[in-house]
Amino acid sequence: STESLSELHAYAGDFAFVFLDTGDHSYELVKAECDIVVPRMAPGGIIAFHDFRSQFTGVEKCYLEVLEAGGFEEVVIPWGEIVAEVERDGLEVGNNTYHHTELANPQFLGALRKI
Repeated sequence: STESLSELHAYAGDFAFVFLDTGDHSYELVKAECDIVVPRMAPGGIIAFHDFRSQFTGVEKCYLEVLEAGGFEEVVIPWGEIVAEVERDGLEVGNNTYHHTELANPQFLGALRKI
C-alpha cells in the first residue's frame, strides 16, 4: 500500500479522498500510510479510516495522532440515520463479511477532513 500510495500521488497530485483499509491493520502500517497521505491531502480532502474503533487499535491510535497534530477536523458520521435506513431497508440482511459477525450494524469507520 505504501508503494501504491506514493506512485498514485506522483501521478495524480494531491488527494481529495483516501480510504485506508490497511492490510494487517497494524499501527506501523497505518502510520506509514498516514505519513504518505497526510501531507498530500488537498484542503477539504477526507481520509476515511476503516476498522476504526474496532479490535484493531492501531487504526484509532493513528487517527488520533493525525487529529491531535492539527490541520484536520473530525467528520461527524450520522450513524443513527444510517443504521435506521439500513434496518428499514434490510440492507445488511445476510451480510456475514464483518470482522464481528455478532454485530448487526458495525460502525467501524472514522473520517478526518483537511482544514
